[in-house]
Amino acid sequence: MPFDGIVLRAVSNELNSTLINGRVEKIFQPSRDEVFINIYSNNNRLRLIASANASHPRIHLTDSEPFNMPVTPNFCILLKKHLTGSRLTRIFQPGLERILELKFEGTDDIGDPTTRYLVIEIMGKHSNLILLNENRKIIDSIKHIDLEISRLREIMPGRDYIYPNTQDKLNIFDSFAANKIQEIFSVDDTDNIHKHILESFSGFSPFASREFSKEVFSAKEGADYPGIASKVLQDTINNLNLNIVNPYIIRDENGKLLDFHCLFTSHFDTNSIIRFDSISKALDNYYQSKSIQGKLTSKKAELLSAVGTKLEKCIKKINIQTKNLSDSAEKENLKLFGELITSNLYRIFEGMEEIIVTNYYDPACSELTIPLNPNISPANNAQAYFKKYSKAKKTHSAATLLLSQLEKDKFYFENLLFQIEEANTDYDISEIKNELVTEKIISENIKSKKTVLPLVPLEFISSDGFVILVGKNNRQNDNLTFKTAARTDFWLHTRNIPGSHVIIKAEKKDVPESTLMEACTLAAYHSKSRNSTHVPVDYTLVKYVKKPGGAKPGFVIYDDFKTIIVDPDISILERLKK
Repeated sequence: MPFDGIVLRAVSNELNSTLINGRVEKIFQPSRDEVFINIYSNNNRLRLIASANASHPRIHLTDSEPFNMPVTPNFCILLKKHLTGSRLTRIFQPGLERILELKFEGTDDIGDPTTRYLVIEIMGKHSNLILLNENRKIIDSIKHIDLEISRLREIMPGRDYIYPNTQDKLNIFDSFAANKIQEIFSVDDTDNIHKHILESFSGFSPFASREFSKEVFSAKEGADYPGIASKVLQDTINNLNLNIVNPYIIRDENGKLLDFHCLFTSHFDTNSIIRFDSISKALDNYYQSKSIQGKLTSKKAELLSAVGTKLEKCIKKINIQTKNLSDSAEKENLKLFGELITSNLYRIFEGMEEIIVTNYYDPACSELTIPLNPNISPANNAQAYFKKYSKAKKTHSAATLLLSQLEKDKFYFENLLFQIEEANTDYDISEIKNELVTEKIISENIKSKKTVLPLVPLEFISSDGFVILVGKNNRQNDNLTFKTAARTDFWLHTRNIPGSHVIIKAEKKDVPESTLMEACTLAAYHSKSRNSTHVPVDYTLVKYVKKPGGAKPGFVIYDDFKTIIVDPDISILERLKK
């Protein structure tokens, strides 16, 4: 987690410049480990979030709207009692530890002055919010830590508050810091430099220690790395003292947020960074996005599980019907045996276990050995084979029809899994969920009117100026093909591979080969074969695409088509995005 002591120093500096002497108006606790404090400062109403969440502990200004829990937690009641109406007079961070103290001064019920401290400890699963009185005794904390949980440090009402163990790490503001950093970079162990920084200095997260090292080693090979490291360290100290920071969020090539910080950015690709004018805005954006991603991941997991279960059942049924087909494949032999027994009744006597007969249906008139049931008459043996033939014929016919439908269902479920995995917004997931409810794959827990969402496919412009539309789910695919597209537009889809319907809006013009190739590439990219090569893409006019009666959403049949083999290419997608 990159919320280290350096980031907290930037937050502390920002809060000192915006909240000092501000008055506490309201306090909310929307969850068991998170509080919001509304503070009126410098004619502005600002909202502070302080969270002891094990995954996302933090403190910063926020634009998020808090809500009250149905029952106000005891810790929130205490905060309201002790802090409402008081003024925030001091914000203090000991060294570069991940600890921030907020000092509040106010009056009690009889008008006597009071002092309270709210301490935020940002330490992963050990994070906590602790309320202290003027003598620094604990009034209460959002998490109670007794001796059964930790023998080293008790966080309980009435106990003296003591700082956590600092592990004897060096503070970069200490006079020996420059010597230590030069000593670290003098070691001929460049692969582990960041580990030495992490072990030696407080305030550095693994992320910050790696980026500090990169900042130093970005100089030309053979440079005076110890000297450069000393300068980078001094620049870091100066920037923190003067509150000169550059808050940013780092994202991957797909736009997914990865990390954040406020220093060490010179070696980053500018396309991977989102910059902000305040550390709180960067943190608020990052954690809100993380929250959205977390909720989206949870919703996707629920749908993936439901569809995955359906697919597993479908595959089991396919295996059963395939076996039934295999077992009934010899049905013609059963009929042949019955007919040959009938024609040889005069040669068969009760008690015989088999008979060798001439196969008159074989041009070579070969001989056949037919097993018999010795306990029944010759005529009944013939009838037994005819009955087995009739049953096998029905089984074969039923299995053939059922297997055909099961293969379609299997393709449908595989397509759904692909669409769920590709969904990257709550809107996309809602569309797919509506389809699953309609198809009775999942049940709607809340009896409410189903939300009808607008259909918004992906839109691209080809190098020749033609609009190319790509569906993101089955509902969009059906709408694109049978409502949006004209009969003379082009329709594309990967052959026998789950993927999107793609439409080239021809507008009654001749579609050049370059546009067709770009559309085929988009179809291949928006399919399950995105990471493959030589993907077959079928294309035809929309008028040749039909939807069978009762077919699943997104399923179509088509004819008069041609096939192009292409390689999926994300660069074309980026180039053609509208």
